[in-house]
Order: sequence, then structure tokens, then C-alpha cells
Amino acid sequence: MKTIFTVEDIKNLFKDIFEDNSETILLIDEEGGTKTEEDIVDYLNVHFYSWKNRLVEKGDESFDEQPALSVFDAWVQSLNFSMNEAYALVEVTDEEVTVSQDIDSSTKTGTITFLIQTDKVKNLDYSVTKLRNAYIGNPESIQNSYGDILKAYITIGNLMYEQEPTMTQIGECIKVSLAYRISYLNDAQTYSDTQIEISFTGDDTYGPTGEIVGTTKYLSMPITKMTWQNIIASTPIPTAERPDLTGFLATSLSQAKTLSFYDFNKTLTNQFNNMFWLSGAFRYNGLKTSVQSVNIPVYIRITNNGNTYVYKDMIDNMEKTISNNDFNVSSITLKGWGKVEPIFTILTINITSSGETSKNVTILSNTPNVTIFYTTNGNTPNTSSSQYTTTINFSSETSHTITLKAVAYVGDEAVSDIVSETFTYGVIIA
Repeated sequence: MKTIFTVEDIKNLFKDIFEDNSETILLIDEEGGTKTEEDIVDYLNVHFYSWKNRLVEKGDESFDEQPALSVFDAWVQSLNFSMNEAYALVEVTDEEVTVSQDIDSSTKTGTITFLIQTDKVKNLDYSVTKLRNAYIGNPESIQNSYGDILKAYITIGNLMYEQEPTMTQIGECIKVSLAYRISYLNDAQTYSDTQIEISFTGDDTYGPTGEIVGTTKYLSMPITKMTWQNIIASTPIPTAERPDLTGFLATSLSQAKTLSFYDFNKTLTNQFNNMFWLSGAFRYNGLKTSVQSVNIPVYIRITNNGNTYVYKDMIDNMEKTISNNDFNVSSITLKGWGKVEPIFTILTINITSSGETSKNVTILSNTPNVTIFYTTNGNTPNTSSSQYTTTINFSSETSHTITLKAVAYVGDEAVSDIVSETFTYGVIIA
């Protein structure tokens, strides 16, 4: 079900945002020079509305009987009669909704129009700028009138001056406005939900329960964008031989990670820059460089959903973009590997006669990329035993009975049961 987020909810949201922006400011009387301290929220005294016909009465005079005052200009005019307060009208001008039955996402845009005394507008501008800086790029939890809580990005625009000050009976007021944008994707993770840390100086030391011992070697910096690929290589295999598969066998897992970032003056960025500029340099600080190792290990620690993951990678590519009219941008591409659980292999021993005194033995595997070892003396085969590469021929003029045992390995790990066949060769076949 889509979340209901009305104009009234948006009005209440911005009302809370402005009222929570408490800060003590110093007010100076221009004539007498008197200094007083006051909270900026109390000083601005902004009242928020979400419809245009909320009119203010001046003394005993009511505007309810004048239908023309329901238009926006009349609403502004009516508010001019109450100049000891400021007013804000919250409106929604557009909405983009993700068309999906199970994705709850929306982007609402609109404006907030303020009617405020001219001597307070600079403080309002300061307050709006402070809020914009606090909310930009930071996901916030927002709540509607029905108690639903969403995580949203709130963008607050600059304060725009729409017209010259207008004189009223008791002072001068001005109409200013700002644009806002609220984007949410219900029940989704954001940048702040994943912590990325990098170490160019090795992994941490860990205790018996996984706790870090001593000072961590990992550092962090703001990442502009990170792309992460888990690449699984596979080999086609007949499903008739392995009914539990879909026709492919996973043989290896590799990873490719690309991180882009600005060249901030941070320890981690400076370490990267030194590594970047030193790579391939003929001289360093006036001295000739020695042979350089390009096998540079990089450790990445990811924290997500309360769990930590550490990866050991090698640098595949480093890139830096320096523009005359922009900030420096760097990127680093890393490659790593992952462990793939071997698929259990089934071996079959086929024995056929070859002439009158010999027999051929073929060992078949239902999976590729395995190494088969065998013995003929009854011992258990392992990686030190004879390696099977092609059909084995057993031939003799005298009778011999042997037991052939075979097993499949991937690396140093056995991936099959030991199979055995006992047969006789060297006997004249009638």
C-alpha cells in the first residue's frame, strides 16, 4: 500500500523543521545600541499554513464575507494587517510517483511563501541557509498524520525575493519564497547505511571473538560513488548428469570495485595521492626511484546492517581528473577473489578389454576442472598419488588382480567420494 503524505503532512514537517532550528541570536537596536539575546525561532515567530483562505482579522473587521479574498493576493493582503507575526504558506506544485504495485516511492516539489517584516528577513535567510546545509544529502525520518515513518531526502532551496517591500499601517513587510523537494523510497537503504573504510597498510589484528586489538589501520573519507561487482565464472554442463543444476557449474568468484572521490585534505586521500603520483615516477624528491612493486594490496572493510566484511584486493587501475575550473576527482579500481564451494563430483570407472592380455581403464567425471588422482596398490589416493590424465592401459603376460581407487580434487580439497574397482588382467580371454 502506498504511503499517504498530504499537503498538511508537509506543512507539519516544515513547521517542525523550523521550530527545531533553535539558536540564540544577538539583537542590536540601531538607534540606542541596546543588545538583547533571543531565540531565533521566537524572534521570527513564523506561523505555517497549508491553504490560501486562512485569513487574519484586523480588530473587529472580518474578511470572511469577502469571497475575493480567497485568492492568493488577497491572502497576502490580509496578512499585512498582523505585523507582529510572520506567516508561511506551504504548497505542493508537482509530484512524481513510481508506477509500481509494490514500490512505495515519490518525489514531491513545492514552494513555501513567507510574509515577514523586512527587518527580520535577513535572520530568516540565515535560518533557511542553515537548514539547507543541515538537510542536503542527509536522509531524514519523516512521519505522516497516520504514524507512518519514512526515510526521505529533503532539499531546501534559497530564499528568493519576489517583490519590493510593501508599506502597511504599522511597518514594512516583504514576500519571499523558497522551493523544496522531498524524495522518499519506503523501506530502502541509503548511503549512510553502509560504512566504507580502506587500509593501505594492512589488516587489523583481531581477538578470538573477532574484536579489533589495538588501534585500527582503517581510514574513511567521503565517497562520491562506489560500484561493486561479484563476477561468477561458470561452465556449461549437461543437466542429465547433474539434475540438481540448471545447466551451468560455477567455477570461480572474482570481485571488481570502483570508488570515486574528491581529493579532500584527509589522511586516506593523501595516502592515495602519494601512491598515485609515485607510481611510475622516475625521480621522487630529486632522487631516482628504485624498482617499484605494482602488487599493492588494499583492504576494504564494509559495515552494513550491523555486520562487518573485510576484503583483500589488488589495485587494478588508478585514475585522476584535474580540471582548470573544477575540483580534483580521483578513482581507484580494485580486484579481488572469493571462495567458491566446490560442486560434489561423481567419478565413474569404466574397464574395457584391449586385446587378449590387457585392459583399458577410463575414469570419468561429471564435472569439469577437477584433478583426478588414483592408486593401484589399495592405498587411499591423495594429491601425492598418480594423476589421471588419459586412459590407463594395464597389460601383462601373467595374471594380476588389482584394486584401483580414484578421487577428484579442486586445489587441495577433495570434491568426490573415493571410488574403487577390482579387476584382473593378463589372463587369456577365451
